[in-house]
Amino acid sequence: MTSEKPHSAAASEIRILIAPEPAVGFEANLSAVAEAAGLPPFSAAAEAFIADVSRTILRSPAMRQFPELMAMAHALRPAQIAALKSAFESSNRDRIRRAVGMAFHIAPSNVDSIFVYSWFLALLGGNANLIRLSSRLGEQVDRLIAVLGEVVGKPNHEDVRRRTLVVGYERDDAVTAEISKRCAIRVLWGGDATIEHVRALPLNPHAREIAFADRFSLALFDTATVLNASDSDLRKLIDAFFNDAFWFDQNACSSPRQIVWLGEPETVAQAQERFWTALGSKLAETGWQLEPAAMMARMTAVQSFAARNETPPVSGDWAARGIVRIALPRLTEDARRSHPGGGVFYETVVPTLEALDDMLGPRDQTLCVYGVARDTLRKWLKNRTGAGIDRVVPVGHALDFSSVWDGQDLMDVFTREVALEQEL
Repeated sequence: MTSEKPHSAAASEIRILIAPEPAVGFEANLSAVAEAAGLPPFSAAAEAFIADVSRTILRSPAMRQFPELMAMAHALRPAQIAALKSAFESSNRDRIRRAVGMAFHIAPSNVDSIFVYSWFLALLGGNANLIRLSSRLGEQVDRLIAVLGEVVGKPNHEDVRRRTLVVGYERDDAVTAEISKRCAIRVLWGGDATIEHVRALPLNPHAREIAFADRFSLALFDTATVLNASDSDLRKLIDAFFNDAFWFDQNACSSPRQIVWLGEPETVAQAQERFWTALGSKLAETGWQLEPAAMMARMTAVQSFAARNETPPVSGDWAARGIVRIALPRLTEDARRSHPGGGVFYETVVPTLEALDDMLGPRDQTLCVYGVARDTLRKWLKNRTGAGIDRVVPVGHALDFSSVWDGQDLMDVFTREVALEQEL
């Protein structure tokens, strides 16, 4: 691992984490990756590398302390990639699709592993990749980078290594602009402010850009199903919901922050009591707790929200380690923007799915569902005309990554179509 101060940004230190030739420095590696020829979509080289990464993580005892990474490795198994390849080939049977060029991924700091999904989908599209991480990496990302570096360094993965540059640096407009001039697609993951800032930086005139900004996600519970669930089924629900909400302390865009109870008010209270009591026991069992800084941020945000909306939190332990529940008659934009994460849940009761329509907006991404039939959801979704909700998944699958994200098919985004006229 080396670092170099680029000519165009002398004040910024760039850590080279993975590169074709780490010893030659940033500028030379940037040129090498930017000028690398594209691979065919779903190349044997890309599939073999991803399979090796998945296998290495799943077999590593040291990685088992990071359930998010184990879930990621499971999602990247060869069978999953084969299904993605089959869908891609089926939808492009009569089309010619090729790599775009070098993809520049700016990873978020709140969900450590998302850059791998972004990188690997672009790689499956045949593209070279430059991934920018924060220079302050946590233990989980350090371990992940070590595994990725070990695998890509193998002789049989040279095709991928020659097309991969992973760097770490703090926000530096000169460095980001320099890379942006060389890329064919810029992929922005982060908050609204970060995306607005980066979008102001020059981009290669021939490049495209895709951004994944702040989003908000919800869970929908059928009250009767929660009330009538066996103890075993309730435990499965709690375990699944815990994974959705607490793996990233609700910081993932798809983690539920709002609970919508579908049912009559007189039965909702009983279902809530059963659900929240069981979830509290789960938190105690796992030892989940916030860092002091996050706890203070949560307390400040909840107090501020309550003062503005005259809506006090429901739970009694809201200033410490417990769950915070805030009853909302309807979901508002203020509620979305002021949500601090860290175990805070808004709660709304609706008698029908249609009652949700006026509450949803373009910021709403994932709806995690428990106890509502698929046909019922399909009919509701097809009849909706308003914005909001890009994906609907069972509880426990909020963090599953798909090639269709925020309503966009990333395999189409990461490839380009070559038009061949039928008559020449």
